[in-house]
Order: sequence, then structure tokens, then C-alpha cells
Amino acid sequence: MRKLGRAPKLAVVELNYGVGMAKARRIARAAHRGRLFGDGLFLDHLDRVEAHVGTLTRDPAICQAAMLYTGVPPSSLARQGISRRAVSIVEALQPAEYPMTFAKRILNVPGAGIVWYAVLTDLKRTGHRDYSWRREAHEYLADQLSLPLGQNPELTAPHPPEVRACRAVTLPGLDVVPCL
Repeated sequence: MRKLGRAPKLAVVELNYGVGMAKARRIARAAHRGRLFGDGLFLDHLDRVEAHVGTLTRDPAICQAAMLYTGVPPSSLARQGISRRAVSIVEALQPAEYPMTFAKRILNVPGAGIVWYAVLTDLKRTGHRDYSWRREAHEYLADQLSLPLGQNPELTAPHPPEVRACRAVTLPGLDVVPCL
């Protein structure tokens, strides 16, 4: 008889990622159902942002925050079972100042800069009217995170996590789970 050992840690992380993302998607879909964004639905924007973040990190909290960065009060996210780390990223992403001041502040919260960079990249890609006054903040984040400023043509449609290409990004104070 073969003795069963403990599941590998990576398998647990992947399971948590899937369960947490499903919960984040349900909350986002309920909060933004029917909301328009440019020429499409706001949910499509959230899917593109989450897909972009997913190419940069597989950290479950950062990916959840990408789906929930706006439209849902952070206090209600905690009550709905979203991780404390994801909630703290969402809290940091509540803009209360000019774009450059905001961009500089969120870099102090591990993961928040990646989410906002992905949001601004999507605004640029879709030609959204709000991008022009946030362009400088996008350039700053791209520089600080050592990420490209150009649009990523692979992000025209959301990709399911199982087929998404990943690359690890090393940032100070941020643990990134490498993709396999």
C-alpha cells in the first residue's frame, strides 16, 4: 500500500488562487453588471486588467485586487471573505489625489503598483478618454516597475488562468509565486 504524503505547497497555492479568483469574479460581476466602459462593458475591462496582472504575477492577492480595484467598498470585501492582503491593495487603489501623487503613494503597498499599471495600460490600449491626463503616471509606474510602456497585443481578450503565460516579477517586499 502506497503512503500518501502531503500535497506540494505549489498545488495548495494554485487551488487557493482558483478559489479566491472565482470569489473575486463573482463579487466584481455583481457590482458591475451592465456598467459600460468606453465601447464595451466594464467587466471586460476588469478581465483584461486581471489577465495583464496575471502575466506579471500569480500572487492570489494581487490578482484578486485587479478584479476588485474599484466599485466595491474595501470594508465589504473583508466581510465577503477576500484576503486581508487583497483588501489592503484595494484600499490603496482608492484614488484621492492627482495621478502622479497617487502613483507614487501606491508603490509603497506591495502589489498595488502592478494593478494600477495594468489599469493604465488597458486605458491606453482602448484609447479611453481618461488616459491622457494619467499618461505621466503610467510612464512613471512603468519606469519604477521596470515594465514596458507599450500596449500588449496579447491582452485584447481575457485568457483563462490555465493557458495564461506568466513571468515572475521581482519587486522589493513582494513575494511572487512563480508560474509553471
